[in-house]
Amino acid sequence: DFQREYKYSQDLEEHMRFNELVEIYFRDFAPNELKPVTRYNYEKDLAIHITPIFGNRKIMSIKTSELTTFFTHMDLSSETTRKLRTIMSSVMNFGVKQGYIPKNPCHGALYKKETAKAKKIKYLDDKQSRKLMELTSEYSIFNTIIQMLLFTGLRIGECLCLEWDDIDFDNQVITISRSVYKPKGEEQRIKSTKSVSSNRTVYIPESCARMLYELKIQQASDKRHSQGLWVDTGFVFTDKYGKNMSLYAPTRICAEVQAKYGLRHLKLHGLRHTCGSLMVEHGVDPETVKTVLGHESLKTTNRYLHPYAESMKEASQK
Repeated sequence: DFQREYKYSQDLEEHMRFNELVEIYFRDFAPNELKPVTRYNYEKDLAIHITPIFGNRKIMSIKTSELTTFFTHMDLSSETTRKLRTIMSSVMNFGVKQGYIPKNPCHGALYKKETAKAKKIKYLDDKQSRKLMELTSEYSIFNTIIQMLLFTGLRIGECLCLEWDDIDFDNQVITISRSVYKPKGEEQRIKSTKSVSSNRTVYIPESCARMLYELKIQQASDKRHSQGLWVDTGFVFTDKYGKNMSLYAPTRICAEVQAKYGLRHLKLHGLRHTCGSLMVEHGVDPETVKTVLGHESLKTTNRYLHPYAESMKEASQK
C-alpha cells in the first residue's frame, strides 16, 4: 500500500497540471490564508489571464524564461502585470511547500515596467477644493460624505463602513477598522482594512462632527417614519431603511455636482488624493500624512510630494 501511494504521489507531482494545482490551492490554502476579497480577485485574474495560457501545462515544465516572455509582452499596465506575477507566484509557492515542484519558476521572472514617467495622481487644487468645500458645507448625507473624504482622506469603502460606535464626538476622532466592497454581480460585503496600517484613528474638524451629529438626528427621524421597516445595522451612512449605503451612490452624485458647478472631473478616490496633496502643500510632514491616510509605506505617501518638489525646483531657478 505504501509503495502504491508513493508511486501515485510521484506520478501526481510529475504530471500535475497548473489548473490542478490552482484547484488544490483554492481548496486548501486560500480559505485559511487569503481574505475573501483577495481570494475573489485571485480567482478572477487567474481565470482571465493565466489559466487560459498555462492551465493545461504540467507545472514541472513551466520555465522562468517563458514566464519572463509572458509577463513582459502582456498588453496590460506594469502594475497589472506585476500583480499577475504575484498571484501566479503565490500558487507556485504553495506547490513548492507541498512538494509538487522543487522551485518556484516565478522567482526571477521579469515583468513589464513603465518606461514613461509615472502617472501623476489626480486631485483638486487648493482653489477647487475650497469651492467644493463651500458647495457641500450645508448638511445633507451626501455633503457629509464629501466633507469627510476631503478632511480625513478616507477611502470611500472605509467611510461607508463607519459605524456610530467608531465615532467619538467628545474628542472629535473616528476609528477605522473595516471597509466595504462589492464583487461584480454580488451583494456588498464587509472586509478588514487594506493593511494593518490602515487601522487607524483620525481626527475630524468641528464642521464634520456637526454634520455627523445632524445625520444621527436624521437617522432617528427616518427610523420613526419607516413604518417598522428600519433595520438597526449601526452604520453611519445608510439608505432610508438603515441598510448600508451602496458604494455607487456617492460616486454618481459627486460626478453630477462636478458637472453642475464646472469642477474638474475627478473620481471619488481623487478626494483622498486631494486630502493628501493639500496636507503636503500646507506643510504637514510625510510621516503624519502616511499615518492619516493609512499608507503601508512612505513610498506611497511620497507620490504626494512630487508636484511640490517640481514647483520648488522651478521656483529656485527663477
